Amino acid sequence: MHVYYGDQPGGGKGQAATVTAGATVPLTRNADGTLVVWVTDEKGVGLASVHITKHMRHVKIDAACGRIDADSSR
Repeated sequence: MHVYYGDQPGGGKGQAATVTAGATVPLTRNADGTLVVWVTDEKGVGLASVHITKHMRHVKIDAACGRIDADSSR
């Protein structure tokens, strides 16, 4: 699936990536521990996003790539 790490896909201040289902990907967060993670289509258009805070450790994306959640569980 296609993802984007940053405030807004296409904004030029983030990073686009492709990840596989079940992947664990280390992310570089902002200085305050926050980050916005987007699921995008193949053209980079945002489909769903979640705002990560410094205590959150996992991002989960549903199979249809239409829902994205984050939590602090280990």
